[in-house]
Amino acid sequence: MSDSFDSPSNQEDIQTHVMDSAASAEKKGAKAKEPKAAMEFSLMMVPLALIGIIVSCLGFLALVSTDGDLGFIAEMCASLRCQVVIVLLISALPFLFTRSLRLVSLILVILAGANVALVAPMLMPGQKKADPKDFLSFQVLQTNLENKKAWEEIVKQVRDIGPDVFCVENLDEDSSRRLNEQLPYFHRGGEFPDAKGTGIGIFCNHPMSDIQMKKVGPDKLPLVFAKVKFEFGDCNIVALSAPTPVDAASFKKRNEYLDAALKEVSQLQGPVVVTGLFNVTPYGAAFSNLLKSSNLIDGRKGNGFNSNFHFGPTDIVINRFPVDHFIVSQNIEVQQYTVKPNSLGGPHAPILGRFQIDEASSNQSKTPSEAPKEASDSKESGKKEKTKN
Repeated sequence: MSDSFDSPSNQEDIQTHVMDSAASAEKKGAKAKEPKAAMEFSLMMVPLALIGIIVSCLGFLALVSTDGDLGFIAEMCASLRCQVVIVLLISALPFLFTRSLRLVSLILVILAGANVALVAPMLMPGQKKADPKDFLSFQVLQTNLENKKAWEEIVKQVRDIGPDVFCVENLDEDSSRRLNEQLPYFHRGGEFPDAKGTGIGIFCNHPMSDIQMKKVGPDKLPLVFAKVKFEFGDCNIVALSAPTPVDAASFKKRNEYLDAALKEVSQLQGPVVVTGLFNVTPYGAAFSNLLKSSNLIDGRKGNGFNSNFHFGPTDIVINRFPVDHFIVSQNIEVQQYTVKPNSLGGPHAPILGRFQIDEASSNQSKTPSEAPKEASDSKESGKKEKTKN
């Protein structure tokens, strides 16, 4: 019996069995280590996931809350909506590989999807006309002088781009004088500089009328209007500069200024383009309420994010936010909306828009003196036809 047990064949079987058992144990150990590593990595992501969840939920409150400390905090969180999507998706990945925590991954992905849904309108294709007529379109450049030495860069940009209109905020008297000296072919009149450097100017290479400046809001900040007389009709250009919200008090002042400004704009007749330093992102109730109350359209819709403001000392793309805007009346189509390179030395990069006035609106917006002329030309044409006959 011991001979059979000690036979070479039995020894080989025992050795094979031991090796198989060791290999099996090694595989089980490896399998046990994988979940443990994934679990450890998931636990490392918990703080990041919590930040994403908290900021995301507070950002959702901005859709309904526009007052007080809560409104201010909610809007600041809503402004981070694009960044929050990235944080949520990155933190969701480790939980996906941990079976017991996959529900957490699902929650994070759902929150990311909800944030994407709220910014999606800016990425949806806009309604473009089949045959846009360039001779009915015009360009507006929106820029600023936060850095008072940047007037030379503004002159360079205007000469390179050649806009029909350009609007400047933070305008002081010295910069206004220098801009007029360097760009003499732009009509003067829509400029209201001040010694504090909080003035606004509308410069245009077409004739302007009905130029006025009103001081609105709790701090009586300027709001500038000008009716630009294009060959194809008139268009109201409005430039504003809202306070930067840094706390609940300045947040309230900004909202009151924008509300007062858009109430003035809603009284204008004909096509309207409003631009300037809004200092508000399009992700909260404050911006959507402005559009509803004034019956205007966000020019960014269908044209991408076009984030033109960077937070912090350096622009690293991910810290950009869309805070300056073109908002337009229903009879204006936004053909182009782009952010220009920021060489001004401040956090706000210039934005450029190309707009087209609806053909019917362009006829209605022509001045009374132009209408009789057209009627007279039509009569003369009719008389010539009769004479020929």
